Amino acid sequence: MSAAYQKSQRIELFYSYSHKDEKFREELEKHLSILKKNAIIANWNFRKILAGSEWEAEIKSHLNSANIILLLISPDFMASDYCYDVEVVRAMERHKNGEALVVPVILRPILWESSPFSKLQVLPENTRPIIKWRNRDEAFLEVAKGIVKLINKVELNKTKTVNKKIIIVEDDKKWLDRIVTILKGQRFKIETYRDYSDELLLRLGKNDYSLLIADIILSASRESKNGNILAAFARECNRNIPILLISGNADVYGVREAFFNLKVYDFILKSTWDPTSFLETVKNALNKSK
Repeated sequence: MSAAYQKSQRIELFYSYSHKDEKFREELEKHLSILKKNAIIANWNFRKILAGSEWEAEIKSHLNSANIILLLISPDFMASDYCYDVEVVRAMERHKNGEALVVPVILRPILWESSPFSKLQVLPENTRPIIKWRNRDEAFLEVAKGIVKLINKVELNKTKTVNKKIIIVEDDKKWLDRIVTILKGQRFKIETYRDYSDELLLRLGKNDYSLLIADIILSASRESKNGNILAAFARECNRNIPILLISGNADVYGVREAFFNLKVYDFILKSTWDPTSFLETVKNALNKSK
């Protein structure tokens, strides 16, 4: 990892914790201080809120922008309505949508196995609470090493996705917004259209996109309701472009044709939509693009 990162490129860490665990948060930040000095990370916690600021708006803003969200787990954290019912809920939403990585750090013994984050990889990896370690520095070192792995993962994802151009054609604004929300945190370059247009065809003809995502039925289209026509045009312009077709109808006409004749990468059904799986499909498709 380079020390020449610009401020805007730093990985933002958000600390979600109870104020009663302040000393644990401070110790963890010390063990990550070399990453901060080398401009690799930027730490944020509620102690950074300036006097006079809207504290809740500040917290939510950073919770929504962080690359990695650290949940510092303790009895006080689990008992906190704000930590558990607000921050954990939003963190898990962003994790599910592939917008951020969430990692629970077990500070003190507490029943957490039935929590929303119970299926996530926790730190330390042996799940032994930090307070139970004979040498506290060794415990924080293990946590720091785990966080470095996450940082490397975030950087790898950025490297894979930067400059990838995706064109999305979806006439339903709700679904268009949903798709864009999932992809916007991945550093993709995104263009969106609600229907066929001369501009859309002109853009596809430039042959500089890495992926086409299109609803197979564009109900407002004057030319055709069959999204295969658009996919076929894209394939003529770029024979290697991966194509993802989306539909609310499992039996929609043209799906079989699209798979066999147009070599569509995948077909996504809205009724079984899963944001995490969708993002993984997008990334896999992009990895195959040339």
